[in-house]
Amino acid sequence: MVCILQDISEHSSVRELGDFFEVTALRSKIASKTDIGRHLGMLSDNEHNEGCEDDDSERADALDEVLLELEARERNTGGSQYPFTIDESGTILSLEWDKTCRRHWFYIYLLLSTNLNMSSDRSHAGIDGTALLEELSVEVIRSYLGDRSRSMNFGTSVAGGFGDKVDNLCREIGEGCGYDLPAGTNRRPKDGKLDTVCWIPFSDERRSKLIVFGQCKTGTSWRDSVAQLQPQSFMNKYFKKNFSLVPVRAFFISEAIETAKWNDHSIDAGLLFDRCRLVDFCPENLEERLFNKLKSWTKAALDSVETAHSYGGHS
Repeated sequence: MVCILQDISEHSSVRELGDFFEVTALRSKIASKTDIGRHLGMLSDNEHNEGCEDDDSERADALDEVLLELEARERNTGGSQYPFTIDESGTILSLEWDKTCRRHWFYIYLLLSTNLNMSSDRSHAGIDGTALLEELSVEVIRSYLGDRSRSMNFGTSVAGGFGDKVDNLCREIGEGCGYDLPAGTNRRPKDGKLDTVCWIPFSDERRSKLIVFGQCKTGTSWRDSVAQLQPQSFMNKYFKKNFSLVPVRAFFISEAIETAKWNDHSIDAGLLFDRCRLVDFCPENLEERLFNKLKSWTKAALDSVETAHSYGGHS
């Protein structure tokens, strides 16, 4: 069994504690503020110990903040697309996973692919969970831009050499004039940090159109990568001729960004799709092949998971 969230404690971030609530509910069907607080040492069983009351009150307030963050996740995914429910008292998170709902599967996949080690434990059921995010993000950005948009996967999940992929990208979009690598250069890029591309073509097939370049990251170690993809630099390095308009930069991550940190991260990332936004724009008719991959990875990953701090005899 793979252990996740093993470092969780009362000092963990709101995001980490929120994920702990969700993973606990995923494994145990329910996660209550009281049980989790006591398990993490944030709430005391000794109600009458002198000096403990104020500490317990502060820690209870911290748990209330986490539950408010979970309520925000529910709103941000569109409500019914969130596979958990919070009771009227705002203290109990319950699993309400509809196995027929593609967006519920997507949320659980994103939760697991945030908290598993996606360097050493990314592959389940023979499927690369990081490459899977690239495939899913292509569908999400196309859903976001509308029915007439077109998209393609460019990252390491796509077979072929880098130059061939650039040539194909330019042909599909009708701009860029193909791959250009100056003679004598030693650069041999793998994907240039580009994972997904989406654009809205016109019937006239002429230059000047909205194009989005995206980068995808599972896990939690994405903050140093948030500005790696620079569309203008990418074109300058690898295209014979720049596009008429500089592509919009997008960033897709499996983590759910907490409300207090959203503004800073969105400024750095450009068009930011975190866990909730990805679920919000996951197509309801996600193609069967991709949905089956999503289910297979998620079921296999879930079977491998236990939490170091699961309570009540569950693992």
